[in-house]
Amino acid sequence: MVIEKREQLKNAIAQMIAHDGPVVVNARVTKDENCYPMVGPGKSNAQMVGLVKQPPQAVQEPIYCSNCGAKNLPTNNFCPECGTKL
Repeated sequence: MVIEKREQLKNAIAQMIAHDGPVVVNARVTKDENCYPMVGPGKSNAQMVGLVKQPPQAVQEPIYCSNCGAKNLPTNNFCPECGTKL
């Protein structure tokens, strides 16, 4: 399948989804256009060129149940072991 104009894109995507089997698409773009994802050889999509760097997530400490002592996620409202409100 060859897509040469932006106006053809919506119809082409519908045809790809409706097709029972693999589809090879040649989407023509303007020279030097940024086409995402731009992924370098041997890299993963998480290492996409131009991807905004995310700040490291703060490590949240587990919450221990005052009733049974079970370790709980900080997002838990109740202990899954005994049902006590955390």
